[in-house]
Amino acid sequence: MQFPSPVVIEGPGFRAYAKTALQMAPQTGGTGSSIEWGQGTDDQHAVAVLSLSDEGTYITGPLAGERPGTVILRPLDPYDGVVLSAARVPHPLEVLKAQILHGGGMVADELSAVVNPDNTVSTLLLETGLGTYVRYMGDWQLLSSSSGALDDCEIVTVGPDALPVWDKADAANTSLNISDLPLEVDGELILPADVMPAQSLGDNPAVASGAHIPIIASASDIPAAVKVASAHPETRWYVSRMAKSLGAVDMIPEGW
Repeated sequence: MQFPSPVVIEGPGFRAYAKTALQMAPQTGGTGSSIEWGQGTDDQHAVAVLSLSDEGTYITGPLAGERPGTVILRPLDPYDGVVLSAARVPHPLEVLKAQILHGGGMVADELSAVVNPDNTVSTLLLETGLGTYVRYMGDWQLLSSSSGALDDCEIVTVGPDALPVWDKADAANTSLNISDLPLEVDGELILPADVMPAQSLGDNPAVASGAHIPIIASASDIPAAVKVASAHPETRWYVSRMAKSLGAVDMIPEGW
């Protein structure tokens, strides 16, 4: 039976990613066979199975011995990127395959938003070992090295939950402001939902008012943001939250 390569091996309480897996014949007097995988003599793993069945998109079989449950061997899926990457989002399959086959260094460390000068979000971005990928119509597209699509844009780190928000807005042809997306600052997740009620895409009062909140990447950006938010009170939640995350609450005017 031919296993996928790379292969994902899943069973009760474990999931493993390997370049290859082998089905080994049982020892004399044994029952069933074993599935073995690993990167070398010091990194070998095995699980005993009674039998295996090819289900087309995956291979499965009951575990042998007293351990209940089944084992599944399957190809990589884009959603394995949630586990394999620090960005915690689905990845292009070719990047995940390279990650396993070449021993790491291929997946993105973070998810980013490509932000226009007016603070609208152009797309989302993954910087991987195979190149830069941008989000388009619910999928990742490799950006040509000669492309000028990122010129005059700022790259802002966002949280993994920004991906479904962006995909929904993109499918609805709705513009998003950077303040609509959950951000990550020094490892802290800044969620719009923390400080403002849930609302449908396109109903953000900051966007509806036409306010363009300056991007806040450091404390030095706060004064410009305060100036905008003073004229547009509906944007103050974002400026206040970012100031708090940067340890600059004293820069926020009293009475906000």
